Amino acid sequence: MRQEPLVTEFVKGFANSLNDDLEIVTVYDPTHPLYGRRFLIASRPSRPDAQGTHLLVFLRDTVQLRLPLSATLPMATEQVVTKLTPEAVADLIATAQASGLWQSNPAPCGNVSPRS
Repeated sequence: MRQEPLVTEFVKGFANSLNDDLEIVTVYDPTHPLYGRRFLIASRPSRPDAQGTHLLVFLRDTVQLRLPLSATLPMATEQVVTKLTPEAVADLIATAQASGLWQSNPAPCGNVSPRS
């Protein structure tokens, strides 16, 4: 799902005042909440020690957002790493069962649905 960035007259005027071309970036990291969204770049880092860490993009006319540069770099799908391992999920289920929060066979509640 690709969404075109909101490029308003205000944003165009901002870019023209800096004598910059309009540059658009896409969030490629599937774990990022803005995955698939496209944004107009407001500025890139200018300090040598900040080079390559974040981009400033337009979210709306006067609202800017700092995006990690790593989230905007295309990546192969086999490089995507989930934050949960099968062992972590098994451990979570075991903890929930031990504390009584998880029931393998919960007692039915309410009336049985009629069969049709």
